[in-house]
Amino acid sequence: MSEKETKQDSLLPREQGKDTAGKIRVLLVDDEEGYVNVLSNRLRKRGFDVTKTYSGAEALQALRNKEFEVAVLDL
Repeated sequence: MSEKETKQDSLLPREQGKDTAGKIRVLLVDDEEGYVNVLSNRLRKRGFDVTKTYSGAEALQALRNKEFEVAVLDL
């Protein structure tokens, strides 16, 4: 296995904290839609289950409907 493959593997979700589909659930919260969309696309390509929100109110609603292992937010 090459060094590049090893680095790629380290970016994949680990066994702990996965949902039933085997993906880590991530909540993204930021008012900059472009940033959220780019980060979401990159994380999905690496096997994460991503929920995008663009405000604190949207994030709170998402938290009421689903559990997340990770939240990335802008304060």
